[in-house]
Amino acid sequence: MNATTTVKPGTVIRAPHMVAGHLTGVRRGVVLGEFAKGDPTSGYLVWFYGAGPAQKATSLVFPRELKAVGTIDDMSERTLTTIARGLNGSTAGRTLWMEAGSKLAQKRAARRGC
Repeated sequence: MNATTTVKPGTVIRAPHMVAGHLTGVRRGVVLGEFAKGDPTSGYLVWFYGAGPAQKATSLVFPRELKAVGTIDDMSERTLTTIARGLNGSTAGRTLWMEAGSKLAQKRAARRGC
């Protein structure tokens, strides 16, 4: 992605995941928001949901490192459950937590025929 493109919260991306200065590989994550409000060139807060709860697996990712692969609308019930549980208690991901919970309820109702 180039620096002028704005990535919306809830976008699923692939980006390098760093832990304590060491690259652990390219992983999927979900964008929680801009690092500096109103300035997409400053980077994005990304939660790598496969690496643990949001309080421990949230990182700053620069726009040039992002590759958008979808949104939370495309996720399965199981992944949405992981996201809803992992974002519980996270202040940075509060809006996304509510959105994931809503999508999860919609998918469950559709599966059950409600």
